[in-house]
Parts: sequence; C-alpha cells; structure tokens
Amino acid sequence: MRPLLLLLALLLPLCLFPAEAASAIACSAEAASPIACSAEAASAIAYSAEAASAITGSAEAEGSSEQEMRGYAPRSSSASAVTPELAVPDSIWKKLDAKLEEYVKALERESTAVKEQECDFILETVTLQDVRDRAARKLYNHYRHSPVMGDEAVAIHLFDRWFSPGKVSFEHNDEFSEAQVFADFNRSSLIGMQAPPLTLLAPDGTPLDFPADNGHPKILYFYDTDCASCKITTPVLKRYLDEHPCEADLYAVYVGDSEKDWRKARKNDFPTDAIHAWDPELRSDFQRLYGVLTTPKLFLIAPDGTILGRCLDVPALHLLLVRHHVGGVAAPLVDEGGHVGGQR
Repeated sequence: MRPLLLLLALLLPLCLFPAEAASAIACSAEAASPIACSAEAASAIAYSAEAASAITGSAEAEGSSEQEMRGYAPRSSSASAVTPELAVPDSIWKKLDAKLEEYVKALERESTAVKEQECDFILETVTLQDVRDRAARKLYNHYRHSPVMGDEAVAIHLFDRWFSPGKVSFEHNDEFSEAQVFADFNRSSLIGMQAPPLTLLAPDGTPLDFPADNGHPKILYFYDTDCASCKITTPVLKRYLDEHPCEADLYAVYVGDSEKDWRKARKNDFPTDAIHAWDPELRSDFQRLYGVLTTPKLFLIAPDGTILGRCLDVPALHLLLVRHHVGGVAAPLVDEGGHVGGQR
C-alpha cells in the first residue's frame, strides 16, 4: 500500500509546481501505481508549464527565489512546513479531487488504523496550505459520510489531529461546529471500543445497568415512537428476531418521555423477551455516549462488551450475527421491507 500512497503524496505537493517538477510523476503505465495506472491518468496531473505557471506566477514578479515559488521547504525545515495560499484554477482542484477519490477507494478494505496513518501521511507531505486544507476537507467529508461501517473513526481522527488544533480549516465556521458535535457525540462508541456503561430505568422504575455481564451478546436499539424511520425499522427488527431467535439480548431503549407511548410500544412493537429501558430525564448521557442525535440507532455488542457494529440496519445486523457466530443465527438475510430470504 505504501507505493500507492507515495504516488499520491507526490501528486499533492508537486501538482502545483512547474512542469519540470510535474513531469517527475508523468511516469509510464508500467511504473504507475493503481491510482495512476496509465499515461492518461498520470497526465491528468502532469499538466503543461503554462498551467503550472498560472498558479505559481513567475519568481521575478514575486521577488522570490525559484525554490520559494515552488513551495519547497528549506533543507533545514520540517517536511510538513507550509507556504501561503496561491490562486489555483478550478480545473486543477478537480484533478486533485479526482485523485483523492481514487486513492480513498483503493484504501477501502484497509483497517481504520491504516486509513488514519495514510491520511496523516498525505497531509504531512503537502507543502501548500490551501492544498492541505482542500485535501483535509475532502478526506474528512469522505470518511464522515462513508457507507463503510467504522470509517467515521477516520473522520473523528482527522478532526482531532488536524482541524481542532487549527492545522487545517473548513471553509465555513458552521462546518467546524458540526464536525465538533459529530466528534463529541461519536468518539465514545466506535467499533472496537468497550460499550459505554449506562444506568437507565426499567419499566417498574428500578435502575437497569447496561451492558449486563451475563455472557450474552447484546443488541442495543435506541428508538422513538414518533420517529418515521423507527416506524419502518422497528417492525423489521421485531419480525427478524421473532422468526430467527438467537442468544443475543435485545435492549430496546425508548428515547422519548411519554410513558403512555412507551407502554404501548413495549406491548406491541418488540419480541416478548426484549429488555426495555428509558431515561426521560437524560441522566445517563446516552445521547452523547452513543451518538443518539437521531433515531433509530442500532448496535451489536459482544459478550465482553466490545462494540462489534454501530449505526446498523437489520440486514447489517444479521450479517454481523452470522460473522460472529451468535448462536441461533443461520437464517437468510432480511431486507428493509421485512422480507426474509431476499438479497440486498
């Protein structure tokens, strides 16, 4: 994977320099990495001297040395030193964005730790501040909205290491605020972490501690009776567990404050062996600890308390139950329409 990264690391800082630097990466198809696997792909970044000079300007006009104009750090400086912003044509940004998209796609099957390391390497290598900002935003938005479970951890890592300290910036202040809320409300319940303990209330008003240390896997489901998405997911979850019972315990946590609505949901909407809980006064901090800004939220917790899956739908829950050999689960997949046996 490192040769793949090295090519992109060259593309980012060099794509804004004159053609003699850009030509260093205009290699043949045989030498190119999976990102630039042909001469055509390489030439998307190795553009002409005219395009490069339109970005950098001439050294004479700026009164700077050739090295300064190219953004090269002095030999005695850190490789991560950055230079001021330069005017970059939209066409160059689009080429850079396309290369980053290809790059993160190539990393899709790597672990979260590898993705974090590769993102850091890219941003540490870039020498122009506006390019670093652009790359950081592109990487953050990709992992923030990725459909791959667990990728949100990479977005949180990028926020904590790069955006929060001010090393890179979003275009607008509200983007920073949103990213901060997302990080604060998701950092405690990432894949592989221990499930945060909660003290909730059982239907009879007694304290109910989660997760219980009973040696069973746990399905943790946060829902609201007024939530449109919950009205779709809850019946699918009930049908799946009714027709394919397993040794996992279902914890159904009502996030609302209507005892009447909760009583009706307990009676009609869940398997009879579900464990019900709520926290109408929000004392447990479940919203922050489990990222419950919206509902539904579905988690799978291992017997030892490790989070195996988060933000799941029912088909994804099924796949994880099968993957982790949870007793009783050997059934076909259930789709979001509640149909058992379908493929998705």
